[in-house]
Amino acid sequence: MALSSINRTTRDRHSVFHFRLQGHDMYKILVVDDDDSFHFLCKMVFKRSGEPCQLIEAFDGIQALEILQAGDPLPDLILLDINMPRMNGHQFLEQYAKLASGDIPIVAMLTSSEQQRDRQNAMRYSFVRDYLLKPLCKEHVLKLKNIYHEIANQPSVN
Repeated sequence: MALSSINRTTRDRHSVFHFRLQGHDMYKILVVDDDDSFHFLCKMVFKRSGEPCQLIEAFDGIQALEILQAGDPLPDLILLDINMPRMNGHQFLEQYAKLASGDIPIVAMLTSSEQQRDRQNAMRYSFVRDYLLKPLCKEHVLKLKNIYHEIANQPSVN
């Protein structure tokens, strides 16, 4: 599979977040998990949280990479599980790191793995901003929103 790079300029990233944080548009979130019921739960939790968002589904790392390479615009956030068929979360992070350039969508791990080794492996990537344990809940959504506020309020580097 030929892989192209994934890139979004810093200026675009901040413009997009400012617009979304003002409530005029929706967050675009790529949910990467092999469990259909988890995708359903994500839809319900985000809907109940009151945060306007568009959820895009991928069922393994390969499908997620394909979505990212074809995507325009890129998602604002990637929620990533670890244990999946074809390409697991760790393999996805490794490939994503090779492809990513510039200011890219951040990743939050959302997994059932409590193993310290899994946490350490994921958090070594600068674009991974959090490691959350399933199930997804309203508190997770609020925490992710706060991460976005921090990113949006950082000065652009030009």
